[in-house]
Amino acid sequence: MTYQRFLQQTLSVGWILFLLTGCGTFGSTSTAIPQTVALVPTISTKAAFLLTGSVEIEEGRCCIGGLAGDTIQARVEFSAMSPVGKVNSIRVRTAGQCFTETEMEVASWEPFVPSKTYSVAVALNWIGFYVSVQFQDEYGNVSPVYCDDISVEGSPPLNS
Repeated sequence: MTYQRFLQQTLSVGWILFLLTGCGTFGSTSTAIPQTVALVPTISTKAAFLLTGSVEIEEGRCCIGGLAGDTIQARVEFSAMSPVGKVNSIRVRTAGQCFTETEMEVASWEPFVPSKTYSVAVALNWIGFYVSVQFQDEYGNVSPVYCDDISVEGSPPLNS
């Protein structure tokens, strides 16, 4: 874990570390600063990435498939938790890629559900179906983007 990541996690759970050590020089005078270490709890309902979550397509399988031109259903499961409140909203985007936090902003928030089923168009050969998701708790804290993908195989249509 990097020092920057440690600080992000430490600050995101609401603790600020004050650390004063050694001697300091102020102008032309040298002044001793007493050593003090204090953990001061802070209460914040908006911190960076308090929420954790996950998204899983078709129970983690590698692939699904059908006849090219058909539409199949893909079941997607969502899970999230927040240490400060109930996770009550979700926003989802599906496509052939994972989306960034900025790209997720175009998706509307909707009530949290543990699973959804999406229609997937089957193309000839292989394509990827991606689901990107963000979660929000009752205090407005937003998770990072979670993404999962599954390969979709399309077989040539049968001749009649």
